[in-house]
Amino acid sequence: FKPCTLMMRSMRRLRQARDLSALARLPIFQVDAFAEKTFSGNPAAVLPLGAWLPDETLLSIAAENNLSETAFMLLRTDGSGDYDLRWFTPTLEVDMCGHATLASGAVVLDVLSPAQDKVTFHTRSGPLVVRRGSACPISKCQYYTLEFPPWPVGALVQPPSRLVHAVGGRKLLSSEPASDQLLDRIDVDCSGTIDRLEHNDYLTKINDLPCSLLAVPWPVAAHEIAPMHGAPYYLFLYESETDVRSLAPIFGEMEANVVATAPADAAVEGELQYDFISRWFGPLSGIPEDHVTGSAHTTLAPFWAERLGKGSMVARQISHRGGTLRLALVEGCVHISGSAAFYLEGTIRLD
Repeated sequence: FKPCTLMMRSMRRLRQARDLSALARLPIFQVDAFAEKTFSGNPAAVLPLGAWLPDETLLSIAAENNLSETAFMLLRTDGSGDYDLRWFTPTLEVDMCGHATLASGAVVLDVLSPAQDKVTFHTRSGPLVVRRGSACPISKCQYYTLEFPPWPVGALVQPPSRLVHAVGGRKLLSSEPASDQLLDRIDVDCSGTIDRLEHNDYLTKINDLPCSLLAVPWPVAAHEIAPMHGAPYYLFLYESETDVRSLAPIFGEMEANVVATAPADAAVEGELQYDFISRWFGPLSGIPEDHVTGSAHTTLAPFWAERLGKGSMVARQISHRGGTLRLALVEGCVHISGSAAFYLEGTIRLD
């Protein structure tokens, strides 16, 4: 009788969601995505709705939650078990969000419809599938796999110098010359002469370049990415994990969102070996630094797969909470696997 019991519980929870919506009471879950325990990974709020609320109400709820993302989902009435899904930061609605999709999948597959092994969400970016994976070996959490379309990088570009310095933590003065001619890392000694210069085809002649311009880590390559969160978007590739860890962005000076990435340092003995690391800065989307960004890995996975010649990888986002993502390229899709830990279940009031 277990499947029948699970189905009855699921139907009861869905009815409760509809009833609460009608009474200006909404169920809410908070899930730490890409986390094997609470207080790590990336927290997202998930609200199952009985009917869509006005956009301004959805945005107000997201702002009140003050998390990087709040997901709102509505069960379709066609009997498919699919949901419509929307994501909001505290300031705007976005086209794609990985960690809040994983969190939404966890709510459906763990709470609302535990007899299901997968759920399809219909979004601005098309249908997105979340599948149930294995249980975590060291905790009570569950693994899930996101099946997302790739979001590849664009052409190699010259990184805007003011953006590089804002990401690095230093504001350029208006009296300082721009260094937008640079594409690759250039080492400059204290007399201002160039010690090492690579990729000359991307660099015009630079005379008397002051040391101060390179007082921050400089990306060895930069790519534009099609805007994903309503703002200009770049990938900055750095020489080392140390460079990425040292970044201390001045968010108010950033003119674009940036994902910063580098090869991972060698693993400490006994620890998991990561293929690459990253940090994600999105001040133009209301997210200064995201804890773990699933959507960014729809770009990072194909980017690093080409560089490393690997179809499967393990990545680590090195924010202060941090999170691990297992990645695979499968038949033109990016599979992103991670765990989820439930933190909160409750009700919010709109009256």
